[in-house]
Amino acid sequence: MIIWLNGPFGVGKSTLAAELHRALKGSLVADPERVGDLLRGAMSGHELTQRDYQDYPPWRQVTATLVTSLAAYTGGPVIVPMTILDPHHATDLLTPLREAGLPVHHLVLHADPDVLQQRITTSDEFPSDPVRSEAVRAYRHRRAADYQKAADSWMHAHGHVIDTSTLAPGQTLSRPPSPTCTPPDPPLHRRTDLRMTTSTLLEAGPAPNPGGGPGRPPGSATTPAPGAVFAPPEDPHNRITATAPSCSSSCPGPPSSPAAPSSPGTSTCPIPGGWICAARSP
Repeated sequence: MIIWLNGPFGVGKSTLAAELHRALKGSLVADPERVGDLLRGAMSGHELTQRDYQDYPPWRQVTATLVTSLAAYTGGPVIVPMTILDPHHATDLLTPLREAGLPVHHLVLHADPDVLQQRITTSDEFPSDPVRSEAVRAYRHRRAADYQKAADSWMHAHGHVIDTSTLAPGQTLSRPPSPTCTPPDPPLHRRTDLRMTTSTLLEAGPAPNPGGGPGRPPGSATTPAPGAVFAPPEDPHNRITATAPSCSSSCPGPPSSPAAPSSPGTSTCPIPGGWICAARSP
């Protein structure tokens, strides 16, 4: 199982990754930034040097191979905290994972702009190095608008959005007391106050997509077409399951988007066009 934590710089991906690592037995955290550091050193002074290591095709290839290999070697969940704003980069990274038959949870941590700016301003990545910490804060402030553009254009539509705007550190992985079925609020396509629990993550997420990878039918070519944009598999592969006994056996939904069948004690709803059944705070 791959848990890819996406979202803006400074939203709390590393914090959630550490919490998930402690909660999920046998899990490990794979930070692709280490691969980026390696490439920076290797490409230093070269005519093909890129300012952003994510623009190196080898970074995307090595990262996908590393994550896939770690999952195969350990058999446990691999948690990847890494912001990916370019949909083409997301295709290069997530397609090989699904084509390897791995369940992939693409979770997008969201925070409202004002909340995000406040978190960045009060962050202190390197307490012993104030100059370096300030450089990190400046970079995160600059990239906040880039995240919002990605969120509006593709990311929120193609990931499981977790709105952390009202959550303190440590609350994203806790279950509130009153489960209920509720539709997402516009304009965020899948905006919820979902507190992901270890049981939710173990039960949830897309089934392996045999064949074509995200957004492509089984048997299609494994090489993305030129200009292809990342899109995950449609239902039934892309769904969230919340194991909450007090939640109804199926989520109420519009007549045009009936809820999918569910097993006893489990509420399952297709994500595309459907409603999300999950633990939600009052």
